[in-house]
Amino acid sequence: MMEANTKMVPLNGTNYHLWKGKMKDLLFLKKMHLPVFATQKSNSMFEEEWDFEHQQVCGFIR
Repeated sequence: MMEANTKMVPLNGTNYHLWKGKMKDLLFLKKMHLPVFATQKSNSMFEEEWDFEHQQVCGFIR
């Protein structure tokens, strides 16, 4: 059941709006949303942690 909920739609030239919504849902589901949607880094987080999370999200999206 979880597999069906986490399947990603491949991005092509015609489905950006569908892809964008699915990607946002997946990032929140995997708790990888902060580097994308936060307006600033949390004061309790070290710069290295923030950079690491950012790289994880970039790799996940690619």
